[in-house]
Amino acid sequence: MYRYWVPCCWRPVIPLDARPAPSYPEVEVSSFRESAMTMQEFIKEAEGLVEKIHDDESYAGQIMMAAQQSDDEKVVNLLGEYLSNPFQTAYNPDRLKITLGTSGRRRDCCRLTLILRWR
Repeated sequence: MYRYWVPCCWRPVIPLDARPAPSYPEVEVSSFRESAMTMQEFIKEAEGLVEKIHDDESYAGQIMMAAQQSDDEKVVNLLGEYLSNPFQTAYNPDRLKITLGTSGRRRDCCRLTLILRWR
């Protein structure tokens, strides 16, 4: 053990190599893998929705019109045609934000957020 000078007193210094190594819990991957599996579901649903919005101008227009009129129920119903997992929406004049999450069905393991600009 070494000592070093501090204006108020002497303090012991423990060299780094003499300190005990930190202990970590055993790695448990089941929750991590479950999150990955759930995320795959979210990505497939999101891909289907984005494809529909891209390919169907009428559908995209219906979502934008409902959002412009602040018709939350219609926006959720239109998006719900392609999203079976729980989701939340938020929109403003510049963008549509869709967050797919696991609330209610499983513990909150993961979320996927899509932000689509429309202006």
